[in-house]
Amino acid sequence: MDPGDYPAVLYSARPVARRRATVVFRAVLVIPQLVVLYFVSLAALAVLLTGWFAVLLAGRWPRGLQSFVVGWMRWTFRVHGYWSLIVDDYPPFGFQE
Repeated sequence: MDPGDYPAVLYSARPVARRRATVVFRAVLVIPQLVVLYFVSLAALAVLLTGWFAVLLAGRWPRGLQSFVVGWMRWTFRVHGYWSLIVDDYPPFGFQE
């Protein structure tokens, strides 16, 4: 099927049957990720504010700040995808691609 002019297309597979114990265990496994991500998010807030001023004054986003924010967002999306049962792979600690 041709998506036409739509900017995004969502394909969905059949729902996976999960047992309640695995869902509860997944919620326990994600706790360390959320604790570390909380502190990284505080650092990301400082980096975002610094980057905002850098863009305002210099007219460009510094490469180091940009890579930190992109890595933080990637890590956040992976953890939330795992926690909300979208993906089954445990997210790595850090900014790996």
